[in-house]
Amino acid sequence: MAVQLYKPGNSHNIAGIDCDIINCKVTSMGALLKDGWYAHPSEFEGDGVAPESDDDSSGDEAASAKEIRALAKEAGLEGHETKRVKTLIKELEDLTNGD
Repeated sequence: MAVQLYKPGNSHNIAGIDCDIINCKVTSMGALLKDGWYAHPSEFEGDGVAPESDDDSSGDEAASAKEIRALAKEAGLEGHETKRVKTLIKELEDLTNGD
């Protein structure tokens, strides 16, 4: 499945937020998130810095899990809140491959 990621820029304006957009595969998303891209422009709205999380999790793995769950929800996958992230990734990839 292809997803869009965002970072501060000026090629697009989404909901009043200037940003650049890239399309990528779900399997590439983790590396791009580490490289400064975000799942939604509202994460860097205002100053180009993602807001701090309200939960106690930390690290890139937790951020990636949140993003995968958001993508699964957007794709309409049932159990996006409770299934293992690996399972969600596989289901998202299956949607991309038409399985």
